Amino acid sequence: MGKVQHKLDLQGLQALCSMNYVRLARLLPAGRTSFCYAIAPASSQICDSLLSVTTVQKTPYTSLLNLVYLIDEAQESDFFLLQVRSYHDARMTEVVSCQKQRNFQLYYQYPNPQMYHSDEKRQLNELLAQWLRGCAEHGRSVDGFDAGRFANVRP
Repeated sequence: MGKVQHKLDLQGLQALCSMNYVRLARLLPAGRTSFCYAIAPASSQICDSLLSVTTVQKTPYTSLLNLVYLIDEAQESDFFLLQVRSYHDARMTEVVSCQKQRNFQLYYQYPNPQMYHSDEKRQLNELLAQWLRGCAEHGRSVDGFDAGRFANVRP
């Protein structure tokens, strides 16, 4: 049996990054460099999850943001970290780092030494889309959020 040819869906990835830009722009409070959303469906019996968004760097054409996702607010040591870059001129947002791993390729041969999925970059951007959809559908802003709580979290 021959090798399976994988079609790289660059257009689909660009569309996903464009939608993530729009989703993030709707959630970002104007003029703020950090904010936090508590996420839980209204009918849920589970504790809120928290999504903290902090601007790390801002230039005229790009912004670099840290997104820290806490599944349980009480356990601050258990977090998931994405770093995203928004390109304002192209109106796109993409994941540039996940749990301190950087420089994801568009496509990986599988299996590979890192055990990445063949479409790891797309899957990470889809995860970002799910977080942003969760904020829009089930989130509420957390007043008085102390971004310093996540100061030791570094990408």
